[in-house]
Amino acid sequence: MRLHILAAAVATLGLVACQDDGVEQFGEDVDNTVEETVDGQRDLRDGPAENLGEGLDRAGDDLEQGARDTGNAIEREIDQAREDAKD
Repeated sequence: MRLHILAAAVATLGLVACQDDGVEQFGEDVDNTVEETVDGQRDLRDGPAENLGEGLDRAGDDLEQGARDTGNAIEREIDQAREDAKD
């Protein structure tokens, strides 16, 4: 039963990846819900969904930075091409 709950929760992590509060917090909430449902208490250590959420947050941040860097490089190339065209 616990694995079914966790699997469903992990499947929804991708759906909340775009939210501003981050997937890590969602993962922590999922872990807490599973722990309270199954064990009746919270385990204050990081759980698997929280760790997965943290990794997804980092990956999203890296992708966002990569997109910004790519956009900046394209703008520089366009500006350079315009300067070259003037000459």
